[in-house]
Amino acid sequence: MNMLNIDGSQVESDEDNGNHVNVGLFARPDAIPGLQFGGSFYHDKITNHDFTPAPRLGQSIVNAHIVYVGHGIEFLNEGFLIRHVQEHSQTVFNMPAFYSQFSKRFQKVSPFFRCQYANTNPRSIFEDVLLRHGPSFGARATTSTTTSRSKRNWITRSAKTS
Repeated sequence: MNMLNIDGSQVESDEDNGNHVNVGLFARPDAIPGLQFGGSFYHDKITNHDFTPAPRLGQSIVNAHIVYVGHGIEFLNEGFLIRHVQEHSQTVFNMPAFYSQFSKRFQKVSPFFRCQYANTNPRSIFEDVLLRHGPSFGARATTSTTTSRSKRNWITRSAKTS
């Protein structure tokens, strides 16, 4: 099957053939209004076209989250583990990531603070991400019809080594 890439070039076959698994569960306990927690699992086979021959990868993503929204407070936490296993090889990449965000509403404005972390392998398909961590600050303003947001990052990135 020939497909067009975003840049207009032809692709011989479509790796996204719909043969993936995605399962997610969450709970909102009545005993604590505003609390939600849950998790999900995703698995698919993908191709890394950055290399020739292009290796096939088994990609699994495990995710967990806990959120509390109540009394003008918003507290979000989410963690991931992205796992790539190269077919016909013992090569495995386990790449963790998480963020925590706290926000307090003051009338129509909600300033927030976020701390984030991502650590990917330089030989993975996420070679442009590598290690990123640090805080973000921002504010979200909400009216009855629109929401606007401004954010400032102080992210530390590790440099890609040659």
